Amino acid sequence: MEKDGFDQRGYFARMRQQRPGVPSFRRTLGSPALFTIVYASVASAIYFALGIIADHALGLTPLVFLLGGVFFALTAMTYVEGASLHQDRGGATVFARYAFNELWSFVAGWAILLDYVLLLAVCGFTAAHYLGGAFWSPLAHGWPEFAVAVAVIVFAAVTNLRGLGASRYTRVAIVTVVDLVLQAGLIVLGLVLVFKPDVWLDPIAAPRDAGQRMTVVKVRFAPGARTAWHSHAHGQTLHVLQGVAWVQSRGTGKVELHAGQTAYCPPGEEHWHGAAPDSFMEHLGMMDNADDPTTSTTWLEHVTDDDYLA
Repeated sequence: MEKDGFDQRGYFARMRQQRPGVPSFRRTLGSPALFTIVYASVASAIYFALGIIADHALGLTPLVFLLGGVFFALTAMTYVEGASLHQDRGGATVFARYAFNELWSFVAGWAILLDYVLLLAVCGFTAAHYLGGAFWSPLAHGWPEFAVAVAVIVFAAVTNLRGLGASRYTRVAIVTVVDLVLQAGLIVLGLVLVFKPDVWLDPIAAPRDAGQRMTVVKVRFAPGARTAWHSHAHGQTLHVLQGVAWVQSRGTGKVELHAGQTAYCPPGEEHWHGAAPDSFMEHLGMMDNADDPTTSTTWLEHVTDDDYLA
């Protein structure tokens, strides 16, 4: 192949002649397998990085992930160019040796090792919490959590020692496709069920240290917007900041609140709250989390127009 006067094949042939004893580069992985490997590295971080970044970046979360994607794309292009120029195994350590010296190659190698150690540890404990949330809650605490994390790390180590043959690449590729479909489905489901352009939520306070339970959020409703029926394990206090709010508990009539007024919904009481039909409304929602934060709020059916206007 010759491009702009540069003969790539001749260049690599001369490189092999100048370095006798070094085996020639042989292509063993196609694009699907390479995509699977790269996606597996990225997708593993999605399951624990999204919540952490959203908790700190709040409204800037999309921008943070966009910048992360740009850096990832630049890194991928660097690897492609480096691998085509220096066809030795070792990735970043080889690139650093050619670009700088052996010292920087050594630093790059240890940096990659540290990165994988941290990634394995975080993935191990994240897996325990996902399994605990989906199947058996004790898996997410204490010794069961530690045992699951160790099992994940041992599995990853054994898999890498054994290597990945063609049949294993096929299984990993199947898992990759399933994961892509799952994430696409979650995005669509989230847009349909969760995303509400007429409701804006701004977290103000959340538990940070052991023993803390209180959460405070500021919610702004467009006219006519409201929550679904729901209840809170430890009750909820609503304080209206501006506009006109409607609050209704199951089996009772609506209560109308104005700026500066406060309402309290006792533990376990099913209720909904939102804005009046002709007014924007903003309120603070304050409550204590349950021992298991996932059970702090129980969401029920949507409030129909008939219930809302009754």
